[in-house]
Amino acid sequence: MPGDRILIFSWNDLTFDIESELIKRGHYVSSALRVPREDINSYDLILHWNENPIADTRNFIKYIKSRGKKVVIYQHGRRAIPRTYEPYNEPLIADKVFVWGKSAKDKLISGGTPEDKIVITGSPVFKKLRPRKEHKGKNLLFIPIHWEKDNIENQIVVSTLRKLKGVNIRTKILNTEHNPEDFDNPIISDRRLGGHWDLIAELLQDIDIVVSMNDSTLSMAAEYLDIPVVVPDIIIEGIHTADHMENQRVFSNACKVVKLDDLNETIYQQLKNPQELSKERQQSCIDDGGADIKDPIKLFCDELEKV
Repeated sequence: MPGDRILIFSWNDLTFDIESELIKRGHYVSSALRVPREDINSYDLILHWNENPIADTRNFIKYIKSRGKKVVIYQHGRRAIPRTYEPYNEPLIADKVFVWGKSAKDKLISGGTPEDKIVITGSPVFKKLRPRKEHKGKNLLFIPIHWEKDNIENQIVVSTLRKLKGVNIRTKILNTEHNPEDFDNPIISDRRLGGHWDLIAELLQDIDIVVSMNDSTLSMAAEYLDIPVVVPDIIIEGIHTADHMENQRVFSNACKVVKLDDLNETIYQQLKNPQELSKERQQSCIDDGGADIKDPIKLFCDELEKV
């Protein structure tokens, strides 16, 4: 209802347009990265990006519910949904979870989340992107893992990419989550702040191929622009958390997943044959991101007002 007091926990530069739309509709909206627990009492509905033991957000959601408040979890990345599925089996606490596409919905249902608690809204990412530009040369964008700082696999792949000939390498890194000195031509943004996706949108305009350490949100954005994506299948066992391992090993069929020894040859092959997986990229953006949804911001706010 208009006049609701809504608190948005913002992440990944994905909620600013939602906030603006809700204000236009007459709601009182605040956004924050974190707030004191006692401030929750000032709001009717809480919109949060996470519900798992990481950063103790699961207990925080329980606290919010104990105060009689409504809670909606929103998907904040390509694989970033509540862990109701195997091997975690963490039942959903929130009233609803808003996801981008069918693949996330199916994943939640597989873990026992009632279908009536899941709403597909589409991803706001695609509306932020810009058409590709003609340019000279071949430009490669490397997307390192950001799950753990100083990730050794990132450095192994960097060394391999430096052997490429005739390819310009840029690296998209995150403020406070990567060391710029470790990468070639780093472009830095902070996903907690506005402008993160504006920078990415500009960056992708003259990129010919993406090498991503996992099937990430940024690689999905590249696929939406019909840019080939190659993923080096390299994980060193025994040095990562179980959460890291589970999140890195999910791939769509829209990217080329290759062993490290085949990485550079696959990059050359995809640069020569960029249309090879075009249909797969298009379908993956629909399945994972709801790219067929015309206005995800409007749909998101329409559904939020029903909670």
